[in-house]
Amino acid sequence: MQKRKRMSASVGLLVILWSGAAVVASEGRTAHIGEGWDYVFAPYVWLAGFDADHVTIGGTTAAGSGDIGDIAENVEGGAMGYFSARNGKWGIYVEATYVSLSTPATIGGAAATSDTKAQFYEVGGLYRVSEGFAGAEGLPVSTDLFFGARYVNLDANIQPAGGANVRGYEDWVDPIVGATYHRDFTTNCTLSLSSHFGGFGVGSDLTWGLRAMGGYRMSDSSNFWLGYRYLDIDYDDGAGASKFVFDVGLSGPVVGASFHF
Repeated sequence: MQKRKRMSASVGLLVILWSGAAVVASEGRTAHIGEGWDYVFAPYVWLAGFDADHVTIGGTTAAGSGDIGDIAENVEGGAMGYFSARNGKWGIYVEATYVSLSTPATIGGAAATSDTKAQFYEVGGLYRVSEGFAGAEGLPVSTDLFFGARYVNLDANIQPAGGANVRGYEDWVDPIVGATYHRDFTTNCTLSLSSHFGGFGVGSDLTWGLRAMGGYRMSDSSNFWLGYRYLDIDYDDGAGASKFVFDVGLSGPVVGASFHF
């Protein structure tokens, strides 16, 4: 139920972003597109929790979730970062995310542990659909579309209490399309909302996500960011002993910084 609510929110946000793009574009003000190349590097940490409808490896199926206490105790961390290069309306981006965590699970009502190591590598293009100015102070507002591909590498492990360990490896590539809305509310405070969909049966059956970030401008070239990210993956491949199902939502707070040059 919660995953369906989040997906409805993602659909709604994507529609709002498209609508916002049309409204801002109609104003015809694009003065804050810079000249020449603009680069952004943003390292961050995502404290992702685990909400699994089910993970299946061969004939073993586990379900479970981890709260913030489980995350704090079991997350192993990793290197995460985003980089973009833009010239006018067009740009490119790359993003790398690594998540490693262990959470309680059940197998047919029996206690178990589910361990997941996930690597995500995304590369794609950016296109600024619209930008303009809002409010009496004329603060920047913009909408970008992004499109690309995400490589997913999973190492999933199910450990039944007192039973034999079951492990599976899978990797695939998902096409991705989405939109991001940026708006400054003061000269120092900004908001970024993003929603995307992908997979479409090419890699996963469906993957989608939401990201909401609030930023504080520390200097002309750096921002501090705090927010929330949700990523849902529905992947199904193989049969029998080779069957692998990963129907999971990853969510949690994000903290990081961005540097513009």
